[in-house]
Amino acid sequence: MPPSNGYSFLRLKPEELFLARAIVRHRWRERLAFCYPQHDFDAAHIEDYHLLEGIDHKATWPNEHRILPKRDVLTLKSLPSLRGFKRLADEGKRGHENILFRVIRPGAQDIGPLHADSSFGNVEGDCFNVWIGLYATPGNGLRVMQNNEPLDLPLSSGEGVIFDHHLIQGGAINRSNKTRISIE
Repeated sequence: MPPSNGYSFLRLKPEELFLARAIVRHRWRERLAFCYPQHDFDAAHIEDYHLLEGIDHKATWPNEHRILPKRDVLTLKSLPSLRGFKRLADEGKRGHENILFRVIRPGAQDIGPLHADSSFGNVEGDCFNVWIGLYATPGNGLRVMQNNEPLDLPLSSGEGVIFDHHLIQGGAINRSNKTRISIE
């Protein structure tokens, strides 16, 4: 459970980060190939997604196309760093626990406003959330409210935050020159 400030940190081992990235890269390429069959995305780097031309970001990445399939969720939950999570929410109402990935372009407003996930009313009881940067640079990931001030947490690739679902938080604007990819 997160401490009194509402959050605590976690770090994936290098081999766990490698596997998580491989899963998300596969789903990312799969979606792009479906939406844009005229393009070859095999050589595209996920961190350079924002440089791809002719991509309708909003139409390509609605929530339902960023929720990982059950087998990927089970693989990620089996990682030693994530084994302690007994049950994940089914926010996508898919009949299985959900993990979704986010694709945040540099400087773009691909993020929502600060919010408490508990305000959505789609999870019962006490719970917490997890945000993990797969491709992230320090200070360029999750923003939380602390002492009534927004604070950008200094997270790098493979680092994450476990937070109470009442904590006011949201994605920080991507101030790097690379696309940020995270899972939650």
